[in-house]
Amino acid sequence: MTRPARVLVGYLKKLGYQVEKLGTGEIYRVDSQVIWFDYSRERPDDPGSFFHGTSKRIFEDFYGRFPGYFFIVFLLGYPEASAGIVVDGRRFKEIMRNKGPDTRGDWKYQVRQIGDRYFLKTWGTGDFDITDGLHKYELLGLTHEQALSIREELASIHPRNLLTSEDPDAIIDQFREWLKTNTAQTHLTIIEREKHDVQALMTKLRGMDKAGPEFDEWVLYGLLPYSKTKYAKRVSTFAVFQNLKAFFKDYGYSDADWHFIALSIFKLADRFANSPDSLGIAIREFTDNKRYSRGFQCGSITPILFCINDSFPIVNNRVIHTYDDFATLLNWNDNLHQRLEFYLENVQKCKRLIDTLAEPEFQDFAVFDLFCYWYDQYYRKEEEPRPDIEEEMGDRTTVKPIDFVPFVNSLNLENVGKFDPRSLKNPDTIMEEKRHQRFHRLNF
Repeated sequence: MTRPARVLVGYLKKLGYQVEKLGTGEIYRVDSQVIWFDYSRERPDDPGSFFHGTSKRIFEDFYGRFPGYFFIVFLLGYPEASAGIVVDGRRFKEIMRNKGPDTRGDWKYQVRQIGDRYFLKTWGTGDFDITDGLHKYELLGLTHEQALSIREELASIHPRNLLTSEDPDAIIDQFREWLKTNTAQTHLTIIEREKHDVQALMTKLRGMDKAGPEFDEWVLYGLLPYSKTKYAKRVSTFAVFQNLKAFFKDYGYSDADWHFIALSIFKLADRFANSPDSLGIAIREFTDNKRYSRGFQCGSITPILFCINDSFPIVNNRVIHTYDDFATLLNWNDNLHQRLEFYLENVQKCKRLIDTLAEPEFQDFAVFDLFCYWYDQYYRKEEEPRPDIEEEMGDRTTVKPIDFVPFVNSLNLENVGKFDPRSLKNPDTIMEEKRHQRFHRLNF
């Protein structure tokens, strides 16, 4: 895929600037300035929302080497145009001062448009108004006329015209080669083990006292997909949460509320396990209670459903990004939704895409998930190979092998004390499904 940064870099060269690519990713020296271009597309189901991840290690390396003239340019891909927000490295460093990275070493955050203002939302350390950097390319050393030209150039860039030259068959051919690697095969093995683990945990939960706190803990910190943190009772390769209660602390849930949430999640999963054809009814019952279901959407619930019955695909951000790109390539006016109430529609859309691509391996939803991961993580980013690429992939695929059934059965749950985890400073990785604002476009 042609990256917007590449388009801008080519345009800067035409303007006579000396441009040099600096290592991995979209980081360039433009005359005396060092610029990190960070592109993100607007979420189709959450207008005005752009998710970003910045490697703490890479940022600190470049900021340390080029203090005073290191900038991040957030390139925001709207459906009809793109815009840029320039943020000085010193300011970004101050914004992230109290935010810790995730398990991959990345700062995760969101740029959100609210009306005609733009905010960098850090999920835990504050919201920062960065509107003053919108289209301020003069901060990079450009003249006012050149800045206007860059603004016009960006206005012509949008996801559809970035994708029109792509060949789906060529993309799939590349994936087939990657699928042969040890990394890919290890990932598939991990998925199979996770399916076994979730089914074993469901069996254990069915036999537990549903009124006890241990039941709540195993649903909230075991059944839901967790990354590798001290709070996790089970580590998932489809990780969403780091610390559930900390993430939703602003909702003010009581212990009774959390019990109701845990029971609702289990009932949804158990009803689906016993009667897959009743999933639509089970989802409606779960989502009807907006107070308790609002934070649990496709990204956190569908990994459980897939592990119970792998005829139902996972729908998370990776899958949504991949589907959206291919829908554009195929001229479908279509996208996947993150909200759980649309999951069954998403299932049919994924099947339609798989049938259209005519790749037999994708009939296995584990392989289809792996394709979406590969596409979003590697092909779509179009980054140069890094020495630690296997290690990074390992954060998603290499979970320490556990024979889960004996492990769960060996626990004396009656003697477990009340689980009251301390809050993480920076819970992240899932999106709050709030629709309280109506977002407006600036006239680009």
